[in-house]
Amino acid sequence: MFVLKLFIVTIIFLFTFMFSQSGLAGFTAEEILGEYWKDPLFGEAASEATISIELFQDMIWPNKVIVPLSKNVRFVFTNKSQESHLVAFSTDIQKQLVDERFQKFIKDELYHSQQQVIGGTGHSHSGSAVGDAEALVKTLDQWPTVFVKPDDKKEILIRFDELMQIPFICVLDTHEEKEYKGVIDVIESTDLKSIMK
Repeated sequence: MFVLKLFIVTIIFLFTFMFSQSGLAGFTAEEILGEYWKDPLFGEAASEATISIELFQDMIWPNKVIVPLSKNVRFVFTNKSQESHLVAFSTDIQKQLVDERFQKFIKDELYHSQQQVIGGTGHSHSGSAVGDAEALVKTLDQWPTVFVKPDDKKEILIRFDELMQIPFICVLDTHEEKEYKGVIDVIESTDLKSIMK
């Protein structure tokens, strides 16, 4: 009986060790859930436009995009450089950069980007209370940002509620002098079906 218990414990240990450290660690939401944004239960976060932006060595492409007013826009950032990027969307980036809370946020993002997830014991940036929940779709007053490691892909959903031009820029200190910036033109939404009649 003792041998059987030892055998079962050993099998469980080996199974847990195999799948917790190498089997599941490092997966993205897309790899596990597929194209979850196409799910009708994704609700408010269902995007009505998708913009793909690539981060190359010393530049962002495209550096000018057009998005519709008051629609959920999904930005997909693909980092094809060897550096991490923290891209911020802001009407006044200088004001944001001198804000002590934003500087703390940048340091926190850099720190957490260097941490390794070990065996499913990852961490969370938000508390467990309902009051700590954040909207899936960001607005400019929330200072939306997206952190993208080298050879990685990240996305963010943003809704723009005013007609304007909004810069997006990598806010990491080492990238200030490089061309890691672009502009978003927010335009009136156009119903193509009504135009085609």
